[in-house]
Amino acid sequence: MSTIYNTGRVCKFGLTCEENDNTFRLPLDPDIKRILSTSRNYYELLHYWTGWRDNVGTPMRQKYIRFTELSNEASTINEADVNFLMKMALGKIAFIPFGYLIDQWRWSLFSGEYSTAEMNEKWWDLRCKWQGLKSDSVRTEENFDPGSKYHIPSNTPYIRYFVSYIIQFQFHKSLCETAGHTGSLHTCDIYKNIEAGDKLAEAMKLGASKPWQDAMEILTGQTKMDATAIMEYFQPLIDWLDEQISEHELTQGWDCTIPSTGGASRAHAASAIVVLLATMYSLLLLRLS
Repeated sequence: MSTIYNTGRVCKFGLTCEENDNTFRLPLDPDIKRILSTSRNYYELLHYWTGWRDNVGTPMRQKYIRFTELSNEASTINEADVNFLMKMALGKIAFIPFGYLIDQWRWSLFSGEYSTAEMNEKWWDLRCKWQGLKSDSVRTEENFDPGSKYHIPSNTPYIRYFVSYIIQFQFHKSLCETAGHTGSLHTCDIYKNIEAGDKLAEAMKLGASKPWQDAMEILTGQTKMDATAIMEYFQPLIDWLDEQISEHELTQGWDCTIPSTGGASRAHAASAIVVLLATMYSLLLLRLS
């Protein structure tokens, strides 16, 4: 349909054009657009208006009917939801394990759980435990891979990012309830809803004058972080992933005992929220193999 639209032509007003001869035929942009916006000749305007619709609209009619049939079919198999949630999960869920392990590594070091002689080893232990990742080359204590993350040498707390990726879904769910949304949480849109906007504004106007838990209480009625909302948001994707695990007999989890002699360990699927990224990664590998 795009090809029909982009290559459409109309014979010049007052001329007769041979079929398939574009010598005296004008394209929509810029010629026909210019004529339609500047001409005051009724018959010329009618010629190009009807000509464009006859030469472009009519040929694509059957193609558009087929497009509609395919779109209706797709809407019944939930692919649009799965694709949308997969994209969201790659941006949101993929970060959560990393957001958690940064300060877990740092706090364990500062508490004396392990010594400075084990810093790099423990870093990669956590990367594998939470993310299913290993270095693509052998790393030793001569290296200091955590230092490549700015927040480590700058001593900037990182748990704030982990927390934010969880509670933003709590906020979203609460605002959706205020807006009177019904249906799946991932389909909610509070755009232009006055009640939800007022509630959000009430929390935001606190600025830094109060602890963030106070703002959370205004929005959600509670002061504690809760992963229920994020699980609800991604539930259709989790259900689909569970189906893929069963259908393709995928192994859940990964093996962190494999030495880092080069190449990342292949992560496999599981529907627990903390390893959802591994699920998506394994399915992508499956499709590429």
